[in-house]
Amino acid sequence: MVLSTHRLDIVSHRTSGWFVATAENLPGFFVQGATVDQLLERAPLVLERYLRGRNIEAHDIRVAPEGEPASGLAQTRAVACFQTPETLAAP
Repeated sequence: MVLSTHRLDIVSHRTSGWFVATAENLPGFFVQGATVDQLLERAPLVLERYLRGRNIEAHDIRVAPEGEPASGLAQTRAVACFQTPETLAAP
């Protein structure tokens, strides 16, 4: 098994206030939440479904904040890690 790590970029939608995360090297991956905590809670299941839809076997999917947010700001990045039989090729 190979550990695959992907950075999630998290932004706040201007009009709704919801948080949205995407990953540059996981085309089409998208997860949202009313708070950053909710987004991070939802991300592993959404990522599992994303990978399964691409016939990628993944185990032990974890998503965690990357570092401490700046004072007064919401978390803007997270890291997703999972085990795969092969490494996902970066585009």
